[in-house]
Amino acid sequence: MTDLLLTLQQAGVERLRVGTKEIIGACPRHEQRTGHPDNKPSWSINRTTLIHFCFSCGYRGTLHSLLIDLTGVAPLEIEDELKEQSFLRSMEEVRDRADEVLEGNLPYLTDWVLKHQLAPVPRNMLAFRRLRQAAAEAFEVRWDRQRRSWVLPLRSPSGVLLGAQYRRVGSVLTLPAGLSKSTTLFGLNQCAPYDHAVLVESPLDAVRLFGLGIPALASLGAWVSREQVRLLARHFSAVYLALDNDKAGHDGAEVATTMLRKTGTAAVPWRYQGLVDEEGRPAKDPGDVASDDALLGAWSATQRWGL
Repeated sequence: MTDLLLTLQQAGVERLRVGTKEIIGACPRHEQRTGHPDNKPSWSINRTTLIHFCFSCGYRGTLHSLLIDLTGVAPLEIEDELKEQSFLRSMEEVRDRADEVLEGNLPYLTDWVLKHQLAPVPRNMLAFRRLRQAAAEAFEVRWDRQRRSWVLPLRSPSGVLLGAQYRRVGSVLTLPAGLSKSTTLFGLNQCAPYDHAVLVESPLDAVRLFGLGIPALASLGAWVSREQVRLLARHFSAVYLALDNDKAGHDGAEVATTMLRKTGTAAVPWRYQGLVDEEGRPAKDPGDVASDDALLGAWSATQRWGL
């Protein structure tokens, strides 16, 4: 695994100190640019963007250009690898803060429990999330009456039930503990007949788009893993990236786009322009959009954009 600190040390950057968001050190080009060494470290590199800058002499650039300047060599995929590690680390921190354990003991999930012990989603809850009943049934979405929780089953690419994502206000929990979400995609089997699909973060967003006739599946988070990219490339010739309209979603979409295009799969960004929630604010994700017609219009615009 590539390590940013070790990479900088091997390139000759000195007096390094690791911070939460940046690695700080002595500017490696300070003496060349100013005539004297950087005795009070004024250089830093962002651990997520891999952009470096010396606020004293102005030396700046990317990790790639830094390595070329210092060693004459920069491995082609080093920035992709380091950005992936940084993104995974930040997403794990977010999940650690956000996860809330559901009260009571959840039943061990089997196909029988899914079908007979859990209930269909109440119509008022479907209406609240603007979901079509047929789409919820197609994705096997169920409702836990006791805990007032959505139950979104997660299956392997071959259709084996792995577990579920349980959602209620203020909480998202994936069980069983240790289930690797990065090895599958929510809705993959439902979208298999299509040669293209929209990729979203949340399973409920996938259900909403599918109900509008838009093939959609969910990555279960802003990070799209290499295994998920392989699954997408194997099933679809084009993937429309509708990850959340925020920094995490933008970063995730950027890395996913790079990986998808390396497989020869078309990767097209979702057109969020003009999409708003019920209060007129920019929509954070497809589920936030107040109007089905607006979503269909965005889908048409996205398809035209990808031509």
